[in-house]
Amino acid sequence: FYFQNVEFVLCLDTITRSLDSNQPNVLYMHVSKPPKEKTSISNYFKLLKSIAGHNNKNLTVEGIHKKINLADSKLSWEHERFCMKRFPAFTLSSAKSPLSPLRTTMFKDNESYIIEQLVVSVKNIAESLACYMYKIDPFSEVFEGHAAIIEDNIRPYLGIKATLQNNDIRDGFEKYLKNVKIIFDKPDEREPDFMFYNSNNPKLNIYRVKPAIFDLFLTFAISVYLSGVYFAIHFFPRFYSLISTSTNIYIRCFIKTSPSGSKRK
Repeated sequence: FYFQNVEFVLCLDTITRSLDSNQPNVLYMHVSKPPKEKTSISNYFKLLKSIAGHNNKNLTVEGIHKKINLADSKLSWEHERFCMKRFPAFTLSSAKSPLSPLRTTMFKDNESYIIEQLVVSVKNIAESLACYMYKIDPFSEVFEGHAAIIEDNIRPYLGIKATLQNNDIRDGFEKYLKNVKIIFDKPDEREPDFMFYNSNNPKLNIYRVKPAIFDLFLTFAISVYLSGVYFAIHFFPRFYSLISTSTNIYIRCFIKTSPSGSKRK
């Protein structure tokens, strides 16, 4: 019901660079196929590109199209999920490739530069959306004066960790908009668009081992045992000959001293 009359679906993904601060500021529009002329996505792309060039010369807008690979287990961009359901959609991102480390890195450059760059991107996106929805002059600069987008408006949203637990995003929308609603979607049982995972129950194994002195004692005992076996095998011929000689001498002495031996003589 809510998606029947949409003109396009806009997805945001990494609209600011956390690394490579010396690189030019570029905002890429990712689409699944090149938009046709006079379509909603084509009109918005031209509008965003003209506003970005007028407001800030350091920001450029480029279009990139990439076909959806249904064989991949994970979609490259979020708009592909809507395109698979026949909705016109695109993703705005500062990352040129879905495999860019900007999307997953935990490192970042100077935070003041990131916020400054984010303000530029947010202002251009907001200006283009306002001009597109209300059919006004693209160079009228709607978000100026009391409605200007500044760092104080952006900074609180950088620490958002959840959408529903604290309602930070809803409260931000209700501050400037009316009739804000949260729609709860249920995944399809056959082909779910998303999946919830339960928390893991890890198992910790604790082993009690003998102290190090026991290992040293055991090593010493084994060394003595192996040394004894080695010397026993190595000197066994000499030991055998010594035992044989001693036994023969003892037998001879016994025969000489015995009474039967004396009688024979």
